[in-house]
Amino acid sequence: MAEQKAEECSSFRISYFAFTGRAQPIRNAAAIGGIAFEDRFVNSLQVKQEKEAGKRKWSGVPEMDLLDKDGKVVMTIGQSSTCLRYIGKLAGLYPKNPLQAALVDEIVDSIEDMNNVARKALMMEKAEEKEAAAKKLCEDGSDLRYWLDKFVNRLEERAKAGIKSGLCVTEEMTIADLKLA
Repeated sequence: MAEQKAEECSSFRISYFAFTGRAQPIRNAAAIGGIAFEDRFVNSLQVKQEKEAGKRKWSGVPEMDLLDKDGKVVMTIGQSSTCLRYIGKLAGLYPKNPLQAALVDEIVDSIEDMNNVARKALMMEKAEEKEAAAKKLCEDGSDLRYWLDKFVNRLEERAKAGIKSGLCVTEEMTIADLKLA
């Protein structure tokens, strides 16, 4: 059964662009947890071609190939937050307490919402349009400011709850901290 073989995986390969982005928190969690991994850097054209050929598990990257001890692919996992949660659990960076896990998920998922707001401006092709959109994102009342203020509020709430470390959920680092960094 594939699920049983996946539990025996000793490493993984992450496919992503040759920069930090959504793959970096996954890489960081693996490094902190001592989990071996390799990068497979791809470019936009490769992703487009693989997507058109039906070779993407979901839509885009990152994707993780779970590897057995011989380096053979046992299973592929898609969706950046799912990949991060999986590696976070293996690395001990995901709480076992259901309430703390929910608070971690809340941060991780909200970061994706915030990133989607910013991505619209970053993906514009014309430099002047991109610059104008970036400036607008930084203005008071903008969608990005809305999300940034929400994160400040969450950190202030955690401080009032006794979290003195400045981390997102607990006194121990979690994947939420890696995603927010």
